Amino acid sequence: MSIITKAEAIKQLLDLNIKYVQALSKAQQSDLALTSSKQALADAKEQIIISVDPKELGSNAEIREASLNVRLKDKVQELRELETVHSLNQLEVNISKSTVNVFHRIVDALSSASEIE
Repeated sequence: MSIITKAEAIKQLLDLNIKYVQALSKAQQSDLALTSSKQALADAKEQIIISVDPKELGSNAEIREASLNVRLKDKVQELRELETVHSLNQLEVNISKSTVNVFHRIVDALSSASEIE
């Protein structure tokens, strides 16, 4: 059985903290991309609504929304892909944060154990 030393645990904690910060940065970038995509889709929908005969889009809100989504299928697909990427990045942040917290506890436990000795 291998026992981790306090120095090894601290080094591991620092490495994990770097990965956590990288995951946060990645999640922030995906959040910005997602927001930008949502705004571009909303702007494109507004442009169609302004420039197209309302009868051509449909008689009620659900039909109009579906018609707009068909016309803007590339932007809708891009938005869905960015939502998936963002969700995965958020998951990576949560896992990294949990791992950092575990190693904080390990370092604290090793510190307490070394004080007792």
